[in-house]
Amino acid sequence: MRSIRVALVGLPRMLSEIIRRALAGETDMSLVEDGGAPTGDLGLYSVRHDVDVIIFANGSEAFTPDRIDAMLHVNPRLGLLEMDGPQDRVTLHHLIAAHDEIRQLAQANLAAAVRAGAALRAA
Repeated sequence: MRSIRVALVGLPRMLSEIIRRALAGETDMSLVEDGGAPTGDLGLYSVRHDVDVIIFANGSEAFTPDRIDAMLHVNPRLGLLEMDGPQDRVTLHHLIAAHDEIRQLAQANLAAAVRAGAALRAA
């Protein structure tokens, strides 16, 4: 079985390190490491690098509602996890016209959120 491929984009260094440590122990996940994802055409980037889930920071200019919509139409199986560190929560965006908010983000919940974001790849 192929691992869930996760890219971290535009996260503050501390949050990025926390996420890296949290996912390091997950045997079914791997981080896409290629010097950092661009903030331009992330939909196309996700297709080229076979990314299942992109994790990004809440309030990032690269992830406006229009850009999120465009990314998901380029890669309909992509999951986007919007991290809000100060609020300790994550929001999952996917092509279906909805999003799910996961409160009380803990390490186990982060892994579950990544798996939920990658669930569309199996469809």
